[in-house]
Amino acid sequence: MVQIYLTPNVNKVAAQVAAAAARNGVKGIVFVNRKDIAASTAREISALLGDPPEQTQDEEERWKALEIELGGLEHAILPGPAAAVPHNALMLRLERDLAERLFRRADGAKVIVATPTLAQGLNLPAHIAILAGDKRSDPDEGGREDLEAHEILNAAASAGRAGHLANGIVLLIPEAVLQFRRGSPFIPGVLDKLKSVLPEDDRCLSLSDPLQTILDRINVAAAADPDVEYALNRLATAVSPEGAETEATTRFSIGRSLAAFTAKRINRKAEFDAKVAKLNELIGERAKEANDQVLAELATQSGAPLGILKSLRQRIEDQIEQLPQTILDWTSWIIKWLAEDQDARDAILIRDGRAILGATGNKKDGRLTADAVRNLGPGILAWLRGEPLREIERQLGDDPAEKVVCPRARELVSQLVPLSLSFAAGLVARTASEIPAIADGTATPVSVIDCLAAGVRRGFDTPNKLAFSDIMRGFLSRVQTHQSYFATIEHEPEISNVEEYPAVVGRMRVYLLLVGD
Repeated sequence: MVQIYLTPNVNKVAAQVAAAAARNGVKGIVFVNRKDIAASTAREISALLGDPPEQTQDEEERWKALEIELGGLEHAILPGPAAAVPHNALMLRLERDLAERLFRRADGAKVIVATPTLAQGLNLPAHIAILAGDKRSDPDEGGREDLEAHEILNAAASAGRAGHLANGIVLLIPEAVLQFRRGSPFIPGVLDKLKSVLPEDDRCLSLSDPLQTILDRINVAAAADPDVEYALNRLATAVSPEGAETEATTRFSIGRSLAAFTAKRINRKAEFDAKVAKLNELIGERAKEANDQVLAELATQSGAPLGILKSLRQRIEDQIEQLPQTILDWTSWIIKWLAEDQDARDAILIRDGRAILGATGNKKDGRLTADAVRNLGPGILAWLRGEPLREIERQLGDDPAEKVVCPRARELVSQLVPLSLSFAAGLVARTASEIPAIADGTATPVSVIDCLAAGVRRGFDTPNKLAFSDIMRGFLSRVQTHQSYFATIEHEPEISNVEEYPAVVGRMRVYLLLVGD
């Protein structure tokens, strides 16, 4: 006997419903579970709705800036006005801004398609919120996981936001196909998921203290866990002064935490105290190692392991006679450091490991290797030099003519640059700035160290360009700023090794005033 099983096609159902609603004047937000599906579903809805809206002059200027940033609008996820627009993490900030502007207009886009991870950031005028499925991509494991009840409720709240609309419609399209049989109840799990959209007690989330999670993991000897490692690094110098008991009470009182309050309330204080004792033991061990107060303070502020910072400083001191002199060379130095030092690589980059592997053309479920980090180098340097996304994609080893939206470059500039890479640059700059030969400009220009992290994050390869960008704030794209810099600055102002970044900004301001006259 052959049995036929129905499988859901939640994205197509959501597209059809959203299009039908839009035809009847109902603006909608559709939530899908993958970034690429957000774009394809928006295109499908646009095809169903027909003619796109007219663009405003303000939007036209932004699309011109986007064209320059990308190297051509053929590489855009949102290449022009559309009846339905996507909104996902791979879109550049300028693309997301255009999508939101189009959707906010009464005569603009009728539907916006987003991923659940961006649901919390959206506050847009929608009449209906359509959740295409009750699962999402798992950023850690690469598979899929159920949406939590509070995430469903949060996405549902997009329908009818304060300041926009008084009422809204919420439609959840579950991924399990619901069967209606006389005398048979719904599948319990599906029914519970549906009920979670409007819980009986009207609570979207049970409050818990992240410290409790750390204490629980320490209790099962999970000290190698990255979250535990981060917490211990942050708490290592938050202990009492020398000679006092080793407890995290000077800057942070565990006894006054939500975790402590909850333990007392449920009569588990003795168990909680035992876990805190284990925490204090680990903190005490690290406090004894923290004989360098400067690095210990940096470890506390950043959450970076003290051992990593010590080896980083030693690496810088060992090369004091041959240190880089420019932002570009320092960036190459950082890439080499992270490639060669596995402990540093794992501590700083592991959370973005999947993105790094994706940006370098590897399988995202593979191991983060030194070669993968090295292969980021050409793309990062192209970013700093002001190259468009198309060229960054090429530098990362892909053909932008085939991978039109430049997925590798988007992984790099949307996730890695603003997170792990700028964090690594900040650690290097802070560590280096405490070394006397660097602090006085003998080994490398002070201004370069001052703006290393900002240069990496914002995509500028010299202090002068960063200063130009800080002064000339009217540009909508990084590439536009680079192009204007070369068109405006005939002779770059010289910077002495001892000048700090504010002096560079002051000299650039004077130069631009003279050019303007």
